Amino acid sequence: MLRRKHLRNVAKLATKVSPIPIPDIVKDQISGATDKIEELSKKIDKIQESLDMIIEIFTIDDDEES
Repeated sequence: MLRRKHLRNVAKLATKVSPIPIPDIVKDQISGATDKIEELSKKIDKIQESLDMIIEIFTIDDDEES
């Protein structure tokens, strides 16, 4: 997670300080891609939380049977 954020920030910084002008289309693609990555990251976090709860439920059931 930290790596994605770091790479995104590096890409944004590179577009700002680059001596070569970067077209707005490319800048829009970079920011659009980072928005999609962020959205997917949130979905993955929610799935992980759900899986953690399911695992916890199954481990509680296993403990009660013992």
